Amino acid sequence: MNRDEMIGGVIIFLFGGITAILSLKMPLGTFRMAGPGLFPLCLGIILMILSVMFLINIKYGKKSTTEDLEDVVQTPRSTKQMLLFLGATTLAVAGFNTLGFPLTSFLLMALSASALWE
Repeated sequence: MNRDEMIGGVIIFLFGGITAILSLKMPLGTFRMAGPGLFPLCLGIILMILSVMFLINIKYGKKSTTEDLEDVVQTPRSTKQMLLFLGATTLAVAGFNTLGFPLTSFLLMALSASALWE
């Protein structure tokens, strides 16, 4: 699993680097008057930093054992929460035009919160 995680971290790093490089072809502007390239540049840099932190954690962090992984096994409760969240999101998308942004956002947050507490 460690090798697969390393490959994933490297892929995310490369994706962040490509995003940052391609964003330099657009006008950056300033933070006060941002251009279209500033946001992707910041996201690319953040992706690269987080992937480096992830790779360092894999290399020098605590090794996980199979006992640690058994705690992460999916439970029926988490499946129910995921389905409730997906249902709430689907309803929000379906009702967005008729209900409007404020009411849809409130209902989505309320349904999502209730899914977490179940």
